[in-house]
Amino acid sequence: MGSAKILAALVARPASLTPSAPVTGDKLTTADVAGALAGIKKAHELLLRYKYLDDYSGEHEIISQLVEQLSFPSTKKISDKVIYKLIQVSLVDYAKPCLCPMCKGRGEVVNRQGKIIQCPKCNGMRLKSRSKSALSRAIGIPRETFRRNWWEVYEKIADQLSIWESEALKKLKQNCN
Repeated sequence: MGSAKILAALVARPASLTPSAPVTGDKLTTADVAGALAGIKKAHELLLRYKYLDDYSGEHEIISQLVEQLSFPSTKKISDKVIYKLIQVSLVDYAKPCLCPMCKGRGEVVNRQGKIIQCPKCNGMRLKSRSKSALSRAIGIPRETFRRNWWEVYEKIADQLSIWESEALKKLKQNCN
């Protein structure tokens, strides 16, 4: 059973799967899904749903788990609402990054001499990060406060999400083989 079929089965709404090879009659059962998800933590599963299936119903649970798992600087006088918003913005940026406007997500551009070079805007990463100003506006705190106190926390959240995704995909792959 392929990972793509398992992920498609997780979505709450009907999903259309276009198989790359003719389907031989295998049907995806709830037992297949349960077997594939065995051992995957709930928050990790919800992150996969959020990122790959546009299923946002578990957003609050993901955020709650991040709040529990990550230690936030207690010396900083900031409300729970701002921490929630910081994690929410981090989650959206992690799961749905923006394509670089210069290379349109290709990672390469053609220079004036006609040579294909690495995109100077995204350094070949194909994605464009939000600026610190845009992030601070989205969270609702001053830019300098964000840069000075919360940028490292924002990156820590993204790192944690990456770890969760890697662990979940590894386990999903193991379970599907």
